[in-house]
Amino acid sequence: MSLVAGLVLWHLAAAAPAPLVSYYYEATTTQSPAGKAEPQVSKMKAWVDGPRARIEFVGGGAKGAYPEGSYVVTKDGGETVFFVNPKKQAFARWELDDVVRDVADRLKNEGGMVRLELTDVSNEKLLEEASQPILGFEATHRKWRSGYTMKYAILGIDQVRREDTVRDLWFSDRIAGSGYDALLQPGRLKTGHAELDKVVAGRIGEPHGFTLRSETVTKVRKGKGAEQTLKSRTDVTLLRQETADASRFEVPSGYVEKPFKKAR
Repeated sequence: MSLVAGLVLWHLAAAAPAPLVSYYYEATTTQSPAGKAEPQVSKMKAWVDGPRARIEFVGGGAKGAYPEGSYVVTKDGGETVFFVNPKKQAFARWELDDVVRDVADRLKNEGGMVRLELTDVSNEKLLEEASQPILGFEATHRKWRSGYTMKYAILGIDQVRREDTVRDLWFSDRIAGSGYDALLQPGRLKTGHAELDKVVAGRIGEPHGFTLRSETVTKVRKGKGAEQTLKSRTDVTLLRQETADASRFEVPSGYVEKPFKKAR
């Protein structure tokens, strides 16, 4: 399941109205895999109240995606994030950083069974313009392009993968960050590996407000194989001002902490 990719709130001009900071929203993501596979549709709903956010997975998605009714929650703007699974009455600390650090460690490791190298990393803004309002909010359209080449060796067998992504965002700076913003804030994903940090920065793009719609087209070529195209679109379908009860951002009492894979 694709997550709505990383966002950071723009500072508003002094004359602009204060951004909406306490609200509820729903979003739908449609992913179109390469080949003839059927599109995968996933839905979520979220509550945001300043630094507090809860993002709940309500159905659909690929096999192995987050169980329906499970959610992630933070009370400190993403410094600490928990994954909660009510069906198992379990929770786990959700460390997105560990995933990125694992890749960074492999990039730094010259020995071992798997070796990685990143080259030809590119990030550039192609377009930024005013857009028609979305859900009644003034919006800005931004187009961003990024790419990289990954060279890797598994048991001494060399492989090459090239990936190029074009992402269109329609966002509003009249709404505070979406909750996913906190989970994917750039500071959490710094690895110390220059090229990998460029790849992550390319996926996040420049700081902006709440994403109301996004469209992503990624072209992947492995070695001399045929190029594959993957598409993803996320639409916020409902957005309203709402102040949630504080208990919504808590891990329920009595739930057992487990490793992430077991909690999921």
